[in-house]
Amino acid sequence: MNRKTTLWIIFATLVLFSSCEKKDIPFDERNLELTAAEKQLVDLNNEFAFDMMAQLSGNITANENLFFSPLSVGAALTMTSNGAKGETLSQMQKALNMDGIDAELVNAYYKKLITDLPYLNAKTNMEIANSIWYTNEFSVRNSFLDMNRNYFNAEISPLDFSNPQALNRINGWVNEKTKTKIPSILDQIPGDVVMYLINAIYFKGAWDYKFDKSKTKKEDFKKSDGEVIQTDFMETEHTFNTASTTDYEAIQLPYTDRKFDMVLVKSKPGKSLGNLKATFQDPAAIKSLVEGFRGTKAKVHLPKFKTSYESSLAPMLVSFGMVKPFNVGADFTGITENGGVYISDVKHKAFVEVSEEGTEAAAVTIVGIELTSMPQPQEPIVIRFDEPFLFFIREASSGLVLFAGQINDPTRDATKK
Repeated sequence: MNRKTTLWIIFATLVLFSSCEKKDIPFDERNLELTAAEKQLVDLNNEFAFDMMAQLSGNITANENLFFSPLSVGAALTMTSNGAKGETLSQMQKALNMDGIDAELVNAYYKKLITDLPYLNAKTNMEIANSIWYTNEFSVRNSFLDMNRNYFNAEISPLDFSNPQALNRINGWVNEKTKTKIPSILDQIPGDVVMYLINAIYFKGAWDYKFDKSKTKKEDFKKSDGEVIQTDFMETEHTFNTASTTDYEAIQLPYTDRKFDMVLVKSKPGKSLGNLKATFQDPAAIKSLVEGFRGTKAKVHLPKFKTSYESSLAPMLVSFGMVKPFNVGADFTGITENGGVYISDVKHKAFVEVSEEGTEAAAVTIVGIELTSMPQPQEPIVIRFDEPFLFFIREASSGLVLFAGQINDPTRDATKK
């Protein structure tokens, strides 16, 4: 076949934090109960998160910030891998750090996250939605649709992509499911596009101990290139879980009812943030950090920041060994009977805002596919995040990293690579 047809698969994952009651729906509050095998998947997911951080942070400057959702990327590529076969599937599993893990177990694990995460806390509003849109002329295997419907609760919508309203319908769905934080995902639907898959997560919660707005003031922040800038710093004093080693200081800031938290890490004077990121690529180092937490009276100085990040993930994934899925020889016969499809790009967008009330964060992953023919002190310790630092938004009981970031300049509002 001479003509190339592009198949775009879009997965959007959004998490927002703030305190609010669920309205007009029954709520069965639960805990995230994982089997031993699923806990292993959390460790593998978190290792993937730090591998991503090590790769992506190497491409940002002292003036740029990094923020992404490893959960979004993992979910997006796992949904895509449900249509992959042979070496194409193996390379995708390896890139996701899931090689050797039964695909059904991985799908069931994501199903549990989709089912249970929205019901961890009645004071947290969290919604997860998935959809598949495909043009009427494109032949899709029912088994592929059924698998994503079963494990990801995906809504299936055949659509006339030639109709100008198709673009508005898809963007409208994204805008609705992300509560306007991602108002659109598409600028146009090219004539050769045959499918879109969208995964959206909405999460809103607040700090368990809010920062006092009256104490927010301008303070110095020293960037990695030595430049000192002025930015708004929030301040709070309470007993928090903190950890300190010769290399870093860390603190755990819980959200309402402590079902989710943010972990912030800064390197000690004379130590490298880059070496710190490399250290955390070892899952044992992450466990050591968490196990080292001790309740400590602490005065926290944290900059307010609002930033976004956008980048293609294809080079990173290729470096992780995911080569064949990006080539014309890829085997995605699980999507369409005649095969001949391959991934053209994987793009990621994310947004985060940290304020006195809590955290607001959003992430979108787009996969494009082409078809061809310490002891507590008497006085509070002071932890001042006035130099570049790392932060992670987690589900607290399992430690699953939902979002990860590096703030080099809290005044910068966007980074696009």
